[in-house]
Amino acid sequence: MRAARLRRAPNRADRLRVALAVIGTLQLVIGAAQLVGLRGVGDWHGLGGHLSSEFAAWNAAIGAGFTYVAARRGDPGALVPLLTVLLATLTLLYLADISDGDVTVTRLVSHVFLVLGYLIVVSLARRRTG
Repeated sequence: MRAARLRRAPNRADRLRVALAVIGTLQLVIGAAQLVGLRGVGDWHGLGGHLSSEFAAWNAAIGAGFTYVAARRGDPGALVPLLTVLLATLTLLYLADISDGDVTVTRLVSHVFLVLGYLIVVSLARRRTG
């Protein structure tokens, strides 16, 4: 009975951190898949090579950042400007690509984890400051 009282129920921030850890892991998997050249994952217009390696590095770094934020209880607010600019830039690029008819579903889906992770990081940062 005493152990049950000592254990606290997970709050909203705890659940968000678990979700962010899962998303970060998935983002790392996307980066790893790009690094090993898994077909259809992040190959920018078939350019391959250095550009694809940079995308893989970004995806891995974002995944690592998400898992780091999920593992600690500190303020994740420092990531918000970086992620905001990244998402804004990607949105503008994708709008241009969509207008050119040059976007695959795989490319769009690969960014779902980034968007979800961003929303969680912003939510956790707001909880700390607001």
